[in-house]
Amino acid sequence: MPRGNGRVKSVEVIHVRCSIKGEPAQLLRELKERGIVSSVRGAVVQGILALYEETLERDLKRAQVGAGFSTHTLHTLSTDLPGDETRQGVV
Repeated sequence: MPRGNGRVKSVEVIHVRCSIKGEPAQLLRELKERGIVSSVRGAVVQGILALYEETLERDLKRAQVGAGFSTHTLHTLSTDLPGDETRQGVV
């Protein structure tokens, strides 16, 4: 039984059982040998997080385009801040 305020955190759990073969298996073996990942589970989690982040960035870019802002416009706006004369107009 949990102590403290008596609330139990809900944790999402998904069980995955699959085989990885071919190039993804070779890449995973290399990442493990280099010490970048320590387990298949770690590699899968990192891959999901990277894919999710990439998807959010793509969605943000699409929303900016839909709102009439281009990446160039947003970058120019962010570099034209007072006191930052060395970066003004840099793209």
